[in-house]
Amino acid sequence: MFRYISHYSHLILPPSPLPNSPFTLILTNLIAFNWQELDFTLYLHHIKKYKMKKIISLFSAALVAGLLVSCGGAKKEEPIVAPAGMIALDLNSYGKSFVLFVPDTTSSKLVVNENQSGALEVRVGTTFGITINEQAGNIEMKKKDVKEDEVYKFKSFLKEEPTAILWESDFMDKPITHFMVNMKIGESDYCFEDIISTEAEPFSKDAVQKMFDSAKSIREKKKEQPST
Repeated sequence: MFRYISHYSHLILPPSPLPNSPFTLILTNLIAFNWQELDFTLYLHHIKKYKMKKIISLFSAALVAGLLVSCGGAKKEEPIVAPAGMIALDLNSYGKSFVLFVPDTTSSKLVVNENQSGALEVRVGTTFGITINEQAGNIEMKKKDVKEDEVYKFKSFLKEEPTAILWESDFMDKPITHFMVNMKIGESDYCFEDIISTEAEPFSKDAVQKMFDSAKSIREKKKEQPST
């Protein structure tokens, strides 16, 4: 009988038997020398059944946890909603992994091209024009240059932030507004400025304000990979 017990000791003597488990019942009868109550065949049946229930329970718990992690880990991309009167222009086809909000192009022509310096220019009609450089601009140096400009007389900063400035100057007694915004998109730095042209009338203050807001509202959008 002891040989029988020894043979199955790895089954009946777990490190920490649970109350009311078959392990506890066997140990109780052994300690009390209640040999008549020891029906090992029955106990082994209970042990196998008990162990199978534990395995099923652990497997079920692991399966549920895995489903919860997979559901929680699948982060949904939030939809990009343009402000009223604007549309979302995806610039991935121009090598920029983000969306720029521009005026509705149903009544104004959209033109996107690269200038001589390599910067990307986005124009919509005559009221919207932004240039995009693939490196951050020096805000402090720009502020210094603006204040010391002898042609465009500096008046005031309308917005002054660590990564963005919006200012007003005078040119031949006419107010002119300009801006510079630095944005980090993914791992890349970009500088956004209004397009300055000597061949066209300067943008109005409201138009520049809209461009400033658009530059600060850039939304990252990675290029969609073709399905295999």
